[in-house]
Amino acid sequence: MSMKIKKQAILLSLVFILIIFIFNIVQQKDTSQSCLSLTFDDGYKTDYSTVVPLLKENDFKATFFLITSYYKSGQSYLLNKSDIKEIIQEGHEIGSHTISHLYLDNMSTEEIYQEIVASKINMEEDFNISISSFAFPYSDYNRRTLNLAREHYDNIRFHDYALTNETDIDKICTKINKAQKKGKNIVILFHDISETPNYWGTSIENFEKIIDCIRKSNIIVDTLDGCNNRK
Repeated sequence: MSMKIKKQAILLSLVFILIIFIFNIVQQKDTSQSCLSLTFDDGYKTDYSTVVPLLKENDFKATFFLITSYYKSGQSYLLNKSDIKEIIQEGHEIGSHTISHLYLDNMSTEEIYQEIVASKINMEEDFNISISSFAFPYSDYNRRTLNLAREHYDNIRFHDYALTNETDIDKICTKINKAQKKGKNIVILFHDISETPNYWGTSIENFEKIIDCIRKSNIIVDTLDGCNNRK
C-alpha cells in the first residue's frame, strides 16, 4: 500500500471517529437535558383512583402537592393518609402546598411560617419522609414568602403551564415537543382529573391525550425534585 493511500485511510478513520464522537454528544444532550414534571395540586381523590394507575401504565413519576388540612379533613373527594402512603410507595413525590391554601401576602410572619414551614414538618411526621418541594397557593408570592420557602425547600414549583378544561391540548403537545428539541425542562400543573371536571380540572380523555403526546416525544418524565437534580 502506498504512503498516499495509507494517509487517506488514516484520515477517513479520524473522520469516522469524529462523527461518532459528535453523535454521542448529541444523543447525550437529547436524553439528559430535557425533563418534564407532571404536578398535581390540592390532593383530589382522583389522583389516587385515576392518575396514579395511568402514570403506572407509562412508567411515569409525578409530584403531588398536598394541603395538609385537606388530607386530614376526611372528605371523600380528597386524598386521605392511606391513599398518600400508597402514592409514595409507587415512587411518586409529595410536596407541600401549605396548610390551608390561602393567599400568603397579607398574613403575619407567624402565619406565613405556619403555612410554609409547619406544613412541611407535619407532612414529614405523617409520612416519615423528607419533603423537598413546595408550591405557592395560586402561584402567588412576594420576596418575603419566597425567601422563606427557599430557606426550607430545595425546589419551588414555578409552573410553565396550568391546565384548565378549556386548554388546547394540541398547544400543550407542541410545547412539550419544543421543550424536548431545545433541551429545556418543562413543568405542567393539573388539578382534578375526572369525567366532569370543573374549570381548573382536566377530563380523563384530555389527560390521556397529553400522556400520549409525552410518550411520543420521548422526553424524560420525572418528579420535580428528580428533574431539578438532573441539571
